[in-house]
Amino acid sequence: MGKIVIARPNEWTNRAKKYKLKLDGEEIDEIKRHEIKEFDLSPGKHTITASLGWLSSNSFDFEISENETKYFKVSVSRFAGWWRQIGSVGILLYILVLRRVFDTEETVWETVFYCVLIFFCLLLVYDVSFGRKKHLWIRPDIK
Repeated sequence: MGKIVIARPNEWTNRAKKYKLKLDGEEIDEIKRHEIKEFDLSPGKHTITASLGWLSSNSFDFEISENETKYFKVSVSRFAGWWRQIGSVGILLYILVLRRVFDTEETVWETVFYCVLIFFCLLLVYDVSFGRKKHLWIRPDIK
């Protein structure tokens, strides 16, 4: 039998949520933040994916032979991780603070803020539509 080892790093994004691991289309387990899981599997070609709700990772195809161990890492994609928090904070900042506290006339900076806000809203829409299968990454890890 071959063996795969899957590690999930200690990341801020999705820190309280478990990722579902799927091997050849069937759910095999869940993995928490800062956890390592090991699975025995038969030699041959396999596909592994990870998901979080309806957000998921790329499908990673690999081949394993008898007595071989392969290492994988599952994490939030670099693109999905940082801008979701910034965009969410920006939207909340605008809704809760700027429009209610500062009753100002429209300025150039407010127009710039509108453009940035629209950009982050579009990124959020992308993340839950076209980019939903790129939210997580699963890739080989060097051990």
